[in-house]
Amino acid sequence: AGSTEALSSNAIIASATAVANLISSAASVNGSSTVSASESIESVLSSLSTKLTESSAVGEDVVVVQARESAQRPVSVEITGQVVEASELGQTTLSSSSGTLVSFPPLPSNVSSTESLRVSAVSVQGNSLYPKSLSVEDNSGSPTVVQGGLVSIQVRNATGGSLKIYTNETHPFQFAIPRGNQSEIAGAPADSVSYHLCEYWDVVSRTWQRDGVRAYGVQSDGTVLCNSTHLKEFSSSTEFRI
Repeated sequence: AGSTEALSSNAIIASATAVANLISSAASVNGSSTVSASESIESVLSSLSTKLTESSAVGEDVVVVQARESAQRPVSVEITGQVVEASELGQTTLSSSSGTLVSFPPLPSNVSSTESLRVSAVSVQGNSLYPKSLSVEDNSGSPTVVQGGLVSIQVRNATGGSLKIYTNETHPFQFAIPRGNQSEIAGAPADSVSYHLCEYWDVVSRTWQRDGVRAYGVQSDGTVLCNSTHLKEFSSSTEFRI
């Protein structure tokens, strides 16, 4: 059994590394991957996060796999997951070495479950996966936008079925988005004012949107802290305006 688990873990790490290479290659050629390719990559990452907790049980430690960034590949992918009791969702936090942190709210009353839950978070640092040019329209000028990384959060039932959870601003999901490209931030106009925003990828409109999501803080390294009343694929953006 131990050998099977090790092989499974190695396979997930190898797959995450291949995805990180793909994201990095697409970014170096096109500046960002196409939307269709991005959606396919995100689907693979979601499947990997499901596989990560298949053999886990309630009470076991958080499982982590990581494809670290390197000089040749400035993109890292990290997947964390854990199996928890439904009643303990509100006390659950997933954190990673890349600085990503996700705090889950209590399970809303409209979602009935007495089963254990499989929670996971995928963090992509060094690239937001979906093009930043597709951010929601803003009529307040043409700012310089530095996009952060990507965080995808999942809550599944005991058999791996995805749960659609909508909460409120009193008990939101809270998470930290990996910082944006530091060279781009350093290149912003000296007399500009920065604004930190949180966004989610809308699969219908294929654009970044902001409803139900807000930034409530920023750390010294530029990591943006966000609240959300729903689960999606999230990124942050730092806008510089003169």
